[in-house]
Amino acid sequence: MVDERLQVRGYPQRARYDLEFAAQVLDAGRMGHLAMTRDGYPHLVPMMYVRIEDSVHIHCRAKTPLATDLESGTRIAFAVTIVDGIVLANEVRFHSMNYRSLVVHGIATPVADESAKRSSFNALAAHVWPGRAGLTPATTEQLASVALFSLPLVEFSGKQRTGPPLAGITPPLPDVWAGHVDLEEIPAEFHSAHESPAAPEPIWPF
Repeated sequence: MVDERLQVRGYPQRARYDLEFAAQVLDAGRMGHLAMTRDGYPHLVPMMYVRIEDSVHIHCRAKTPLATDLESGTRIAFAVTIVDGIVLANEVRFHSMNYRSLVVHGIATPVADESAKRSSFNALAAHVWPGRAGLTPATTEQLASVALFSLPLVEFSGKQRTGPPLAGITPPLPDVWAGHVDLEEIPAEFHSAHESPAAPEPIWPF
C-alpha cells in the first residue's frame, strides 16, 4: 500500500510506484529540481544529479546555506521530468504533454568518504556525457570544496502519460490537426571552450 502522502491523485491510472520506473526516469534525465522550505519560504534549486543504485546523489558547494540545510536533516523533495512528446487536441483544454516524471521525498545524508565522493563524481560525469569519467581526477582539496548527499529511493511517486489527446465533446475540426508529436533529444552543434583535438562523438540514444 502506497503512503497517502505519495499517492498520485490527478489521473491516478498514470501513477508508477516501482523502482524500475524510478531508475528509468532518473537515468534518462540530466537536470532535477530540489525543493525545501527555509525560514517559512519555499526554495527550489535546479541541479545535476546521478543515480547510484537505489539513491539519488546531489551536490552543492560546501559550507553554503543549501549544504547547511541538507546537513541539518531537513526534509526535501527532488523532481525530474522527461518530456517525451507534445499532445495537440482540437480543444486547447485537452492539449497536454507525454512525459515521465518522478518526485522523491526524504532526508539526504552526507557522503563524506573521499573514495565514495570520487566514485560518485565519476558517475556524474559519465551521466552527463558517457566517456567523461576520470578524465581530470579531482584532488583532495577539490573534493573537500563540494558537499555530496545521498537521497534514498524509498519515498517516491512517478507518473507517465502516453498516447493521443483526450477526446473532447466537440466534433473534430476539419482544418485543425490533432494528435501527438514524439520528441527526441539529440546533440546539435559543438562549441569548443578552447583549442581541443576534436569535438566529442555523439552518444546514442539520448
